[in-house]
Amino acid sequence: MVAVLAVGCSGAGQTPGARPATPSNPAPASEPEPEQASEPQVRTPFGEIMGIAWSPDGAHIAAVDLELSARVWDATTGELRGAMSRSELRGGAPVSVGFDDTGNEVRAGATRWRFADNQQTPLLIASGLSSDWRITLRAVDDAIDVVDTETGQPVHRLDDIAPNGAELHTSTADGPIVVCGSDELTIAAATGSVRGRVAVPSGQRWERFGCSVSPQGAYAAAATNAGEFVLIDAATATIVGSLGTHTAEDANRFTRFSDDGQRVVVFQDFVVREEPTLHVEVFEVPSRRQLASVDAGRAFPALVSLTRDASRLAAPGLEGGVEVYDVASGRRLATIETEMRGQRHVALSPTGDQVAVGAGKRVSVFVIESGERVAQWTVE
Repeated sequence: MVAVLAVGCSGAGQTPGARPATPSNPAPASEPEPEQASEPQVRTPFGEIMGIAWSPDGAHIAAVDLELSARVWDATTGELRGAMSRSELRGGAPVSVGFDDTGNEVRAGATRWRFADNQQTPLLIASGLSSDWRITLRAVDDAIDVVDTETGQPVHRLDDIAPNGAELHTSTADGPIVVCGSDELTIAAATGSVRGRVAVPSGQRWERFGCSVSPQGAYAAAATNAGEFVLIDAATATIVGSLGTHTAEDANRFTRFSDDGQRVVVFQDFVVREEPTLHVEVFEVPSRRQLASVDAGRAFPALVSLTRDASRLAAPGLEGGVEVYDVASGRRLATIETEMRGQRHVALSPTGDQVAVGAGKRVSVFVIESGERVAQWTVE
């Protein structure tokens, strides 16, 4: 069973559908009450939080554990709004969680989940996933099938594309498809016809997790193993220009667009004096004018949260705090002391004025300006 314990300003949460026995009306010992229909959705204990997300409307916070159990809470009170058991999930899914644009559905691992009525749709996730969760890639000999995630059936085939190590990036199922392999970056139309191929600079390779596509499908961004970031016109499959070069050894490189497609963010993490360091730069699209350069300190790109317009950035430090930055100026707005140790996952509210922090089996919500904790709850 899930127990939601509210602390501070939040009210105590209660599992939906549960009917606890009261002293005035105890359940008879000889005739145990049958299990309620809603019980199976919460019977699996929740492990440690491995991902957290805030809904676009700001109303809910979702979290997922390593076994891909998922929970959704009211963002203000911490009241449990839905629970999904790992026993109902498709195996081999990535450990991830996120809301759709309406805020009514959650993708936890490989399941699309409408948490209000616990309706679940298993998704096939092979290599990469479109932002609307409708298509994925599947390697077939010397080609790649574009596959419907719900039916598992191919809808298009990309011929003559080496599938080994390729990663799919696309805005929606109707937008351009970017296949990021180590030697070649291929851009195809939604119908599967290839628009063009972008060769990697001599002696380098594309970082397959360093590619991304703007939500509108107009541009792609990519990084090489030598630290070069580029902006690509998705319609013509040509490099528009550079987004900077960073040559730190053994670095991990990622790119991400803002929801309006007007900004692209490049990340590079590396080790300095045996401590991880994260460097973030933000560029205007398509001018490639640099808007900000932020050294987020001891954090990792996978744990960084951005507001939908990429105006604010939050990153967990290694000593229990969470650092929040204004992207335009690169100024640190706050260092929030969370008293939470271990790996912390953060999610900024849509307005950027609050941050949710998940660690272990606890979620805390803080006001960024004051650092005040306004809600906290745990899940078991």
